Amino acid sequence: MTTAKKAPARRKSTIKIPVHVKTGDVPHWIADESWLQERIESRRETLAEGFQNPRYRNMDGTFGEPMYINEAVWKGAMQRDIEIWTYEWREPWEFVDTYQITGYSRGRSAAYFNLVSKATGMKCSMFLTDMTDILTTVNINKGKIKGRWIFVKRGQNYGIKYLGDK
Repeated sequence: MTTAKKAPARRKSTIKIPVHVKTGDVPHWIADESWLQERIESRRETLAEGFQNPRYRNMDGTFGEPMYINEAVWKGAMQRDIEIWTYEWREPWEFVDTYQITGYSRGRSAAYFNLVSKATGMKCSMFLTDMTDILTTVNINKGKIKGRWIFVKRGQNYGIKYLGDK
């Protein structure tokens, strides 16, 4: 009597990938979810308290010009900060797309390539080690790479990883 081999159980991911609610971009680096929530809550509390116009502090300790021109500019700045810091945290997912290499950058502790999705315009980063694998095994056509992808986290940094052809 033969027994069928059971497929290995797939482990649920313990990492979450931050996806910007408005743009869909995945940042190269971002503080943890609680840090972002604290900033958002702080801005919401400031908005609820009403218009305040603090002054810049000069190097000699005196106060200089007001930070904001008027209440509308102040309110816009608070709302912009909330929008900038609003991310949805998701489990990593596999997908098929074509990415264009747009350049490279260096962060505090990592160097990475910048990529843009040809389908959605979403911006993301790729770690140098993952790009090295692509350069030695994949056909890159005018800076475009087609295939299956997944988002990964290394340390406090997020990036995209190539999984192979479609």
